[in-house]
Formats: sequence, C-alpha cells, structure tokens
Amino acid sequence: MQEDIAHWERIASDWIRWVRTPGHDAFWAYRPAFEALIGAGTGPALEIGAGEGRIARVLGSLGYAVTLVEPVRAFLTAAQDSDSGVRYIQAPAHAIPLPDASMPLVVLYNMLMDVDALAPAMAEAVRLLTPGGRLIIGIIHPLADLLTTHRDTGSWTAGGRYFDDRAFENALVRDGLAMHFRGRARPLAAYTEALIGAGGTLQRLVEPEPAADDPWTQNSPWQGLPLFLWIEASKA
Repeated sequence: MQEDIAHWERIASDWIRWVRTPGHDAFWAYRPAFEALIGAGTGPALEIGAGEGRIARVLGSLGYAVTLVEPVRAFLTAAQDSDSGVRYIQAPAHAIPLPDASMPLVVLYNMLMDVDALAPAMAEAVRLLTPGGRLIIGIIHPLADLLTTHRDTGSWTAGGRYFDDRAFENALVRDGLAMHFRGRARPLAAYTEALIGAGGTLQRLVEPEPAADDPWTQNSPWQGLPLFLWIEASKA
C-alpha cells in the first residue's frame, strides 16, 4: 500500500472523531463560502478522496447526486453509514474505475496535500471531467503552510521556505482530540502546473474568509489570513 494511503488507514478513527465533533474543525466556519462557490444544482457529481463524507453531504444538500471515491475502507464505510452519496467506490485518486468525461462536477477538497504523487491524481480528475464541466480543488493555502498560529493570542509566526516541495508531519491534541497529519506542502505553482499539464484550464482562484459569526472564527488569526485556497478549473 502507498504510504499516503497507509497513513490514513492508521488514523482513520481519529480523523472521523476530529471532523464530526461539532465546531471542532475549521471547515464549518468556511462552509457558507464553499456552498456559495459550488451553488445549487442537479445531476451527478464526483468527490475524489472523499474521506468520511462531509463534503459529499454538503454537495448532496445542494442537490447533486454524489459518487464518492476513497481508498480507505474505514472512511468509505463511515460515509456510507451516514448516507453521504448515491455511489461509493474504493479506489486511489490516480486510478478510478469510471469512464472518461463522465462527471460534470468533480471536487477534490483538501486531499491533494495528502497524496504523494500530485500529477497522477490531477490527471485523473481532469480525465473524468466532462467538457464544459467544473473542477473544484480545495487546498490549504500554500502560504498558510508556513505559518504557526496561536489561537490564544491571535498571532502567528512564520518559518520554512515557500518554494520547496516538502513533506510535513504534525501531531495535534486539541480539546481532548488527537490528530496526526501527514502530507506535502507545495507552492501554488505546483498545483497550477499539474492542472495545466493534465489538460485543465484555470478559471479562478478564491481565498475564502470564515463566517464572522461562527464560534471557530472568534479570536482566530485566520480572520485576517488565508487558511484555504480554492481553485476552479475546466477542461482545456
């Protein structure tokens, strides 16, 4: 098994607790902005690297019939138990058993940082996208990877080289929940070059702000700094 997948197999139960604890994970403060980016719709959608299904459930609430692709069996089972979509496929991001140009909406939300091989995963997403379809990519903002934030003071410190493609590991314990993150921090150009190399066309970049009234946002340094970067693309 690839090491990136093996890591998530090992910590699957920790991640499920982390993201399903109300108000614990940052995503919920950004959900309104994400829903506005996607917009209401109908028809099929594909989420690659779907985890336990939280993004797929948001897509479903907007009207889409979501196929979830996820290599980790524990995540896929949790997603299915939560009725997160209409179809569930266990497969890695670079080898998905679906036909070319079969999905008008393809979403990769905060998973490309977790794959060791970026280009094959990006190529597979573009392969599956229909002409005229939308590819939505979410990543931790490449600048945010350099920052260590301090929620108690609302401050941050910086370190490292932005331009390096570098492995990272980060073990956190917050409010009694433990999480061990592993992945790669890459400059923005690495993602756009992989997209263009796969035959994709960049449409726009979005640096979302968290909802001001969300409890997570209070006293957070991310009120004035970009934590996430969202990329909207199409097929060239």
